[in-house]
Order: sequence, then structure tokens, then C-alpha cells
Amino acid sequence: MTKFLPYVILAGVVIIFFVICYIMYSGHATEKPAKKKHKNIALEAQKKRNEEHAAWATLETLHSKGPASLKEDTTPVPKISNVKVKERRENPEETGFVTTKGEVVHAGDQMYYEKTTSKKAADDSFGTTQVISREEVLAAMKEADKNKEAKQEKIASPIAGMAAVVAADLKEKKSQETMSAAAPVIHSPAPAAAEQKHVLSDETMIMDPGALKTKLAAAGAVAGAVAVTDVTTKMAPVHVDTAYTKKEPVNETNRTDISSKKAASQSPWGNVLPRTEKTTEALPSKSIWAQDTHIDSPVIKMCIAHFLDHYGIVTPEMKRQIEFITAAAFQQAGVSDEAERERIIKPFIIQDALQDVQKTYSAHPEEHAAAVALRAFCDVLHCPPTSTRHLVAINTLKVMPYLSQEHYRILAILLVFLYSRNSHNVDTETFRQYIDKYVMPFLERFPTERSFYQQLDYLHCTALETKETPFAEILADSYPLLFRYRGFTLEELQTSLRGKHIPPEFIVPSFNSDLYKLALVDEGMASRFFRQTGITDRNTQNHLLRLAKKHPTSFNGEEALDILEEISPVFADMGDLWDSTLLRVSTLSLLGLYLAQAYVKEIIGEEFDLFRWFE
Repeated sequence: MTKFLPYVILAGVVIIFFVICYIMYSGHATEKPAKKKHKNIALEAQKKRNEEHAAWATLETLHSKGPASLKEDTTPVPKISNVKVKERRENPEETGFVTTKGEVVHAGDQMYYEKTTSKKAADDSFGTTQVISREEVLAAMKEADKNKEAKQEKIASPIAGMAAVVAADLKEKKSQETMSAAAPVIHSPAPAAAEQKHVLSDETMIMDPGALKTKLAAAGAVAGAVAVTDVTTKMAPVHVDTAYTKKEPVNETNRTDISSKKAASQSPWGNVLPRTEKTTEALPSKSIWAQDTHIDSPVIKMCIAHFLDHYGIVTPEMKRQIEFITAAAFQQAGVSDEAERERIIKPFIIQDALQDVQKTYSAHPEEHAAAVALRAFCDVLHCPPTSTRHLVAINTLKVMPYLSQEHYRILAILLVFLYSRNSHNVDTETFRQYIDKYVMPFLERFPTERSFYQQLDYLHCTALETKETPFAEILADSYPLLFRYRGFTLEELQTSLRGKHIPPEFIVPSFNSDLYKLALVDEGMASRFFRQTGITDRNTQNHLLRLAKKHPTSFNGEEALDILEEISPVFADMGDLWDSTLLRVSTLSLLGLYLAQAYVKEIIGEEFDLFRWFE
């Protein structure tokens, strides 16, 4: 039995091999017909794509030879096929080509047959792709250009006619001016007002630029409307009571007479406002501005020559400006002796500060710039070198040549609202007076462009915070008892007084309700308030303070806007201006406080007390 075992194994292996082969071949035979059909479709699509690629390659080769070769070689591209067709010779005179429009065309562009297609057939073939020759494309482009030029000529014809009329009018006026220049001058009486008005309205006038500027300035004066438009040490805004700030009397001999000799204007409520534009009247001789600043001093001449030698081009106007501001700097410093001038100018810091004053005034020959620069120069000269004001004054003179009046207006508004408040602002009338004096002078041509705020931040005059502070929140923080609470009734007031009497001028109507409030901005002013009212009883004082805070309310959104509008339309516009510009994220640095304080004093004649920051 063991003798046949190898044969049995061999037979089993053969059988298994045949079984495996049968299974494999039977699997191919039982493949699904759908799968076979899909493969055939894919093969046919690939074959068709290959044929199209070959045809396009042949067309590109023919086009690259140029139009002449295309016209000579007009043999159609044969369709690639696997079927072998017997080639036959064709007579060129009898050969025609069928176009996509169904036309039979000879090789010499002679049409043999034109197929008439119905409208329905044309609509059916609308979306088909047709091959258009280069000549047809060029002809269509030329036709489109012709249509475009015709339209432009049709539009430009009225403008050309108008230009011709204007040119003829100017030519006639020029000839008349030439004739009048050659003719002798004859003084004739002026025409009547009505006749002159007719002449001005009917004829075109070419005005001298100076006369035009004067006329526009006069028109602006008549209009008289004030247009309301849009790192450093971080400091929290601390309010200074402007009702008790240091008020210096305005020098009556000032060059521009800031107080009484300013042209008066009126606010929307009839209050008299000082004009921000200053007049240049001749004033008494006490003012350094009105005096003859020319001083025959070798030291002053040396300082002037030293500054002018830095520049290659110096105009006579610039020289006069430098002579004026240099002499004014020594006069403002209170130095009249030649030896004293030589002594104070020896330190390099003083010489550098004087050159910065000269540079500032030559860049901005305006009164406010001169006043701020001279103030800073005196601080550099007189303040101890270890003091904060001395260092801030030096930096002030460094940045002033790059600041315009728009920058100063931004600094002034930030100082007025972020770093000061007025304890007299307790009702509508006092707030309107506050706006007239402290706000309106700085709102004319107020800048809203982002670049002004970025420049102030770059020059370290301001700091841009990440947190926004709305205008309503600033007012609520400055005057909490007026804006954060609704008020009380007269009955509640009598109950809290417990038989005591309070003068009626210390009770004011509420802004945000029909109730009443104490004429008190916050609890910090309570001691002065009770001293003025004569209420000395501590219990009564506590009851009145609790009564003032009895009905809290929110001061924001549309409600705040309505309250500001009721107080003053300018107040509401100021809120929109604040919230829509970078004022809402700006705070002042020490440098910004110094500049704002000096500018506000120059414009409205009142100096804010910033002692706590500089001493």
C-alpha cells in the first residue's frame, strides 16, 4: 500500500490544480454583462478622446504656419478610424467642403450650395460649438470697434460743441483785454447796482486769486456756522474741577486780544461766544507781539545766523519770522541785558531748545504755535533740570514742528472731557454755557481722519487703549448724581429734610425724568454743597445723599442720546463724534497734557491746574 502512496499524492495535487484553474476561468466567464458594457464604453470614450487630441494637434500646426498656408492647404482633417479605406485621387475643381452651416464651399471660397435651415433647427443648434476662422473673428472685432467709436462720437459731440463755445468766449475776452491794455484808461462812473448785478450774472468772470480768496472769506464770515465734523505712560483720567482751576486774567495787551477785542459770535442758544479766529489789531505797546521785536543785540543776531546757516534756501519771509520769534523768546524769558542773554544761552540744552522754537515757528507761523513754544522755552530755561516739567517742555519743543492745529484740537477735547469737569454743570442752562466756553472753540474743522490720531500716538502725545469708552459713560463718570439717577419728588425731599429748609437754587430739574435732583455732581462735592446750603445736621445730610441715589438708572444707548439732544444739539453731535472716531480709545500722556493745557490757555484764556501730574 505504501508503494502506491506517491502516486495517490500526485493524483491529488493534479486534481486540486485543475479545480483551481476551473474556478478561476469560470469566474471570468461569469462576469456581469453590465460591467463588461461599462468597460467597453470607457474604452470607446478614451479612443474618441485620442482621436480629438490628434485632430486639434493637426489644426494647431496648420494655424502656426500663417493665414497663407491655411488658405493653400485646405485639406480637411480626416477622422481617425481603424477601418481601412481605399484612397482615391480627387479633382480639385470638383472638390467641395461642407461647413457647419450646411454650405458647400469650393477651395477658392466659391459657394456651391447653401442649406436653408428652419428657425426651429437654428434654435436647436443654438448651444452647439462651431469653429470660426480667424478672418471672421477679426472682421467681427473691427465691426464692434466701429460701433463703439460711433457711440463715443455721438456722446462727445455736445461736449465738443460746449468746449468750442467756451474757447471762443475766452479768445474774445483775451482780445478785449489786449485792446483795453493798449487803450488809454478812461474813468467812467460806476453802473447802477441793478445793472451791475445783471452784468455779473450774465457774463463769465475771471477773478484774480486774491480777490476770489477775499470774497470767499467774506462769504464764510456771513455764513458763520461752526462745522462739527471726524508708548507713553498710561494714566487713568482724573477729573479736575474747571470751576476752581487756576484762572489767569487775559493780558489786555496781547497781540490778538483774546478776550474783549475778539469778534463776538453766538451759539445756537444765543450765548455770546469768543471767536477762535483771532484778529490782528494794533494793541498797546506792553505786548511783546505788538512791540518792535527788532533788537540790536549781537547775541540775538548770532542765534538767528546760526539757525539760518543750517538751510540752503532762506526766503525773506522766513528770515523775518526767525528774527521775530528769537527776539520774542528772550523777551518772554524776561532777559533784557546783553550779558544776561549771553549767560543764559551758553548751555547746549538752552541753545537746542531755542533752535526748536525757531523751527516750530518757521514751520507753523501761527500765534497759537508761537505761544505754546515760548511757554515751553521758558519752562526749559527756568524749571530745575530734575523737574518733570523741564523734561516734558524739552520733548514738547521736539514734537511741535510736526503738529498742526488739528492735532491741538484733539488734545484739547481730550483734556476737557477726560481730565476735567465743572462743578457748576448742574442743569441744562449751565451745561449749555459750559459747551459755549469749553467745547465750541475747539470743534471748528475738527479732524475725524484716523491718521491724526495715529500721529499723536506715534509722537507719544496720546496712547491708544484697547478698551473703548463711550461718550455717555464719560459724562456719567464725571457727573454721576446727574446722569446715573432719576431723581426724587418734592414730597420725598420734604420728608428727608425733616423740617429743615434748603434754598430753591440748589434743587434742579432732572435730565432723564420729571423728578428733581440736588445741584450736586457727586458725593465728593457734598461738603461744599451742605456748607453753602446751611445744612449742618449729619443725619439730614445722610438722608439727602441717600435720596439723591434712590432711583438708579442706566445712561447709555438711545436714552442717553435723547438726553444729550435735549440738553444741546451740539452735545449730541459731540457724542456722535466721540464714538465714531479714535477719541473713544485715546488718553493723554504727560506730553499731551502739557500741549493741551498750553493750547487751551491760548484759545480760551483759562489754564487748567495740572499740578498733580507735574510736581
